[in-house]
Amino acid sequence: VEAKGDMDALAKKTGQSARLLKECKPMSAEDFAQQALMGSYIEEKNETAKAAMRMMLAREVENALSGLKRTQTKDLNGEVFQEDISLFAKTWAQYDGNFDKLALHFGASVTLIKQHSPQDGREFAKQLLEGYYTGDTSDLARKKLRDRLQSDLQAKAAALKHVTTKDFSSGPSREDIEAVAAFWEKHNGDSFMAGDIANIAKAFDINQELVMKNPPKDGKDFAQKVFEGVYTGDTTKQGQAQVLAGMQTKLQRQMTNLKRTITRTYTGVSEDDVRAVQAIYARHSGDLEKLASLAKLPVEAMKRNPPKDAKDFAHKMLSGAYLVDSTEDAKKNFRSQLHHDLQVQSRHLRKTSTRGPQGPSIEELNVARQVYIRNSGDERKIAQELKVPLAHVRNQNIKNADDFAGKFLAGAFEYDKIGEAKHKMRIELLGGMKLEKQKTQLRQTKTKEFDGEVNPRDVEEICKLYDANKTDFLKLSMTLGIPLAILQERPPVDGNDFAKNYLLGHYDIDMQQRAKDQFRGTLQKTLTSFLQGPSDKQGDSALKRTETKTHDGKPKENEIALVAAQYDKFEGDYHMLANVFGVNEELMHKTQPSDAHDFAEKLLLGVYSDESSEAIRRRLQ
Repeated sequence: VEAKGDMDALAKKTGQSARLLKECKPMSAEDFAQQALMGSYIEEKNETAKAAMRMMLAREVENALSGLKRTQTKDLNGEVFQEDISLFAKTWAQYDGNFDKLALHFGASVTLIKQHSPQDGREFAKQLLEGYYTGDTSDLARKKLRDRLQSDLQAKAAALKHVTTKDFSSGPSREDIEAVAAFWEKHNGDSFMAGDIANIAKAFDINQELVMKNPPKDGKDFAQKVFEGVYTGDTTKQGQAQVLAGMQTKLQRQMTNLKRTITRTYTGVSEDDVRAVQAIYARHSGDLEKLASLAKLPVEAMKRNPPKDAKDFAHKMLSGAYLVDSTEDAKKNFRSQLHHDLQVQSRHLRKTSTRGPQGPSIEELNVARQVYIRNSGDERKIAQELKVPLAHVRNQNIKNADDFAGKFLAGAFEYDKIGEAKHKMRIELLGGMKLEKQKTQLRQTKTKEFDGEVNPRDVEEICKLYDANKTDFLKLSMTLGIPLAILQERPPVDGNDFAKNYLLGHYDIDMQQRAKDQFRGTLQKTLTSFLQGPSDKQGDSALKRTETKTHDGKPKENEIALVAAQYDKFEGDYHMLANVFGVNEELMHKTQPSDAHDFAEKLLLGVYSDESSEAIRRRLQ
């Protein structure tokens, strides 16, 4: 057993023939003992050699027996022991229930472990000892497995150190709470951005959707909920203990990577530093312009507090006397310049008396009356001259020229074309009163998932609209809410091309975000050119290509783009968005999105409803 099947080591230990051992390899330790006592592995097989072999083995056995302890042998009745279950349950907690690591540690089948899927350490230990993970549930197989596992654990136990086990009944320590809270704050958890929450959830092995649906108040509240199992779905004491053990293991692992440093206290300016600065002052003959340029400090600060000599300059320089807050200095210069400009302008001002509002003048009223008189009070002609809809003029109920003039100068005929176009589009999208009347006429239909192809009927309707206004991009832009710059930059080939681009959302572009993306692209090119630096002799760049891996749990970019486009169309109106997407408006107010992209991610992750992320995506598709 000690030689572990090594024939050469076994021959050296027992004085047997290595050649015979290899030719007639024993089947087991018991078979080796019988063959050795019979002298089968000795080159000279006479009785004298066999007797000498027996005497030598007897001495070895006596020496080995002196180190053994008396134990009580238990008969296996098919049941597992509680002490074995507790022992293997600790290993479960050590690996945080990771099936792959547990299978490798115990030499079990990971497929069988996943098939039975134990819920906790005790269930895993019981099924392991009963042979569920080896494919053989017989009593003999259980005994062999228990013996092998026990021998492995005993071997590993010899290398363990004695530690003091803390009871979880007191909950996580203050240091644990502060460490997790600091991690939350460091990774911008308070922003509740989907990307930041995903990184934090991955670091602590918790559920991102549970964090978004039950957001913490601050870092400490987050830490408390993590240790209570709120974000893992297991709030039992055993689950909390496993979370605490896992967190402490991660914190200890991170602490091992830290290096010890010595904190030094500031003892003042050293003489060596003073002499070095004095030499620089002498080399430039005390020229403050050159010294300021060399030290990259404002020369005005040096001139306001000029040094007496080289030593005085060194002490002021090293003590920070010439350091200036650039922001505060700029504010001070701006105030000074503004004060000077105001004084200059005030000399050219004249004193006047302020008059209160007295309404429109007679001249203004006469000019407004002429509009009414010139068109003989015809509402249609007045609307054409003012370039407003006829309905807008009729809504004012004009009585005579004086009434028209007063309402005109009061701004009653001002008309917001863009706002009216958006209002009409919302009414068309939501259905308005027509939708209310048609509710009773609706029939149940089967929703089909979007396969990337547009409906030919929709294409035909959009083509008709395009053909009627294809020469007037401005009207198309106002009618459909498409940025005019996008239409001018990428004009459609024909009505069919325009309809497909519109229905696929190619025109739903945030102009402000577009400008940001263009700036970001230019900046990225500049940084890439700068970071690559000069090439080496073989022509390889300074940077190496890496492969970026995407996280499968996040929503797809095309889904985010489609939802974000609707957010922009409705200008972030929570009430309208809640009606369109069928989500909870209160949750939107509670966890407000920062922009269209953030809204789309939170919507698809189920933050604004009780549905799962997959259910939401299927319904929206």
